[in-house]
Amino acid sequence: MSCKAICTVLEIPKTSCLRILHDTLKMNKFNLRWVPYLLSEEQKQKRVDCCRELLNVIRNTKQGNLITGDESWFFYHIPAKRVLGLRAGKTFQLYPNWILVRKKSLISVFWSPEGLHSLVALPPDATYDSTFFCQSILPNIKTGLCTGRRRRTLRGIILHMDNARPLNSKISRDAIEATKAKRVEHPPYSPDLAPSDFFLFGALKVKLSGSSFSTEHDLISLIREKFLEISKQVLVRAYQHWSERLQWVIDNEGEYYQSS
Repeated sequence: MSCKAICTVLEIPKTSCLRILHDTLKMNKFNLRWVPYLLSEEQKQKRVDCCRELLNVIRNTKQGNLITGDESWFFYHIPAKRVLGLRAGKTFQLYPNWILVRKKSLISVFWSPEGLHSLVALPPDATYDSTFFCQSILPNIKTGLCTGRRRRTLRGIILHMDNARPLNSKISRDAIEATKAKRVEHPPYSPDLAPSDFFLFGALKVKLSGSSFSTEHDLISLIREKFLEISKQVLVRAYQHWSERLQWVIDNEGEYYQSS
């Protein structure tokens, strides 16, 4: 019930209602929050176990050797959502529901505080499957790690990815093992613990606001350019925040992360 409704039923002043609710009953107003899944106790425990493993890896691995990655849809036309102001006689520019009608590409990004290691777009009419991951993304990560000489394997590299089926298939796992890289497990149903989800994609899409692209090459080029504008200090802080989120989940017995 709203405070106004309570006042009407009880016939008391609003100030008295608020004082009783907040000071006496210690109640607060919260917005309902979207979560990807209603977790069972078993899944919460799984989140805690994975968080402990991830936290140990982050603390004991050179940040440049722990590479995280994910994929997201990027639109070819991204209208600005805000305008500074309007002069007299001018009207707001109208946009259709562009999320439904605009062209878009699925972009896979793998990165670490040391920089961008892979940036690949899914070709039109293609499917993001194990073959695409093994033939396009893994070799791109290897190329992106080259420093002076061609790298034959990913020995010493730890890959962090979500639990999407193309990444969890036997084909993908065998391909990762063949590169000599290791993979750290990601908690189930946990976009709140994926740095690309809670940090990178949001930061990139804000930077791309107001941009339009005619080709996939233009989109990829500007995403790369905008990523390079993010300082190493900011990327390091994102990994530090990742650790803080993992510890929060451990301390709160597997619940979804909530900022204080």
